[in-house]
Amino acid sequence: LFYRFRRDNKSHTEDEAAFLEKLITDENLASKSRAQLIQCVSESNYYLMIKPLQNWLESSADRWKESEVLAALIDAQRIFLNSESTESIKKYLDYPDKKVRKAALEAHLVLDQDQQFTFEKAIA
Repeated sequence: LFYRFRRDNKSHTEDEAAFLEKLITDENLASKSRAQLIQCVSESNYYLMIKPLQNWLESSADRWKESEVLAALIDAQRIFLNSESTESIKKYLDYPDKKVRKAALEAHLVLDQDQQFTFEKAIA
């Protein structure tokens, strides 16, 4: 699925996105596998997955709060330039896990419009 999209330069479909959503939300999926699937979705630019990825980031369900999964979800927001998730990401800037904090900081620097304005102003 990912290979076809990346190599054949074909658009993904809503059916594929629904399949990916079902696969990622499978309760029997290990956290590491869930995180890897989220990374594949993000790095392959499956733009139809932007909203589910944000919803999972904002969810209180335990499966989305595992460090690997959480870092992947935060990184997905950065990759998709989803500025709507900025407030959700801010609460992870002081998270206990280093990988999650790093993902949150990188996403915050990319997505926070006020931060970008200050940075651009400082350069000028």
